[in-house]
Amino acid sequence: MRYYENLFILEPRLEGDRFTALLDSIKKELVNLGGTVLKVDEWGKKRLSYPINHQKYGNYILMNFETEDSDFLKEYKEWMKINEDVLANMIVRLDGKPNLDEKFDVED
Repeated sequence: MRYYENLFILEPRLEGDRFTALLDSIKKELVNLGGTVLKVDEWGKKRLSYPINHQKYGNYILMNFETEDSDFLKEYKEWMKINEDVLANMIVRLDGKPNLDEKFDVED
């Protein structure tokens, strides 16, 4: 099993039900492609280091997942890339299973 960490930034205008619906669709797509969501950490709305698509803020999400499918990452990256509400996306392969009890403390 391979473990990954996915940090992505969503449009800042998404709030409430629209934000939840987009996050659910991302998790659903990850599962449909053969991955398993382990943990989702919502960091909240933060100021971006530089504007992306004329946006100065974004909703930061850190998601841990696992998969055995080698073609999974290519398809998932492509899906995230074409999703207009995803401003940025970065996936990192982890050396081992992440500590799912750990809570990240992110400051502005």
